[in-house]
Amino acid sequence: LYITGSAGAGVSYFEKQGPVYYGPYMDPSKTQIDKAFGPYADLMLGLNYVLSGNIAFFARGGYQMSFYNEDNIESPAGLEFVLGLRIPISGSFRSFE
Repeated sequence: LYITGSAGAGVSYFEKQGPVYYGPYMDPSKTQIDKAFGPYADLMLGLNYVLSGNIAFFARGGYQMSFYNEDNIESPAGLEFVLGLRIPISGSFRSFE
């Protein structure tokens, strides 16, 4: 059993669709589409369990935040949890045992 930590960064894309608003009034016959690209960053902490030389389970959790420079889209941020199974395409996990 291994404890892992990671930090990541990259580019994210966000698209929001919804009805058009004219002041407090909604017009459901028209759709407003807002799109944005922006950088993101995350910090993750997790567990890695090597079952055999070819199979490992992992669980990670952390905080992820995107940064958009748009007036109509708030930058999303929040907790992220990931569970998974790792099977190597080539080689094995023997170096971790």
